Amino acid sequence: APMYLIVFDGHCMLCNRFIQKMLQNDKSAKFTFSTLQCLPSTIDQSTLQTSIQDSISYFRNGTWFQKSTAVLLIHKDLYGAFHWTQLAWFCPKLLRDSSYVFVAKHRYKWFGKKDSCKLPSKELEDRFL
Repeated sequence: APMYLIVFDGHCMLCNRFIQKMLQNDKSAKFTFSTLQCLPSTIDQSTLQTSIQDSISYFRNGTWFQKSTAVLLIHKDLYGAFHWTQLAWFCPKLLRDSSYVFVAKHRYKWFGKKDSCKLPSKELEDRFL
């Protein structure tokens, strides 16, 4: 499995916007992506505890991360430890994850839902599993 794999809900418009932003800013092509709906069976999912609320999961250096921790680590790996998003680490995990779950539960209603996953362009095809 790739060292930096971001798994997202391919039907979620908020998740898709997040992934587009990651692709635009990931100049060194560090990250690999997969939708939750199309996650290959070759990926070790034994430690991946996903539910409909976990719209972003992050596989980093052999470990799965969920919810707010996943998002914060993705930002850290993309922008560095001194990016403003890293201030959220000072917020207790329970509060961070509660906020994450609240947004995740309402994401389709607030941001919209696609009927199918968007296929990556030819130039980005190799970044998706």
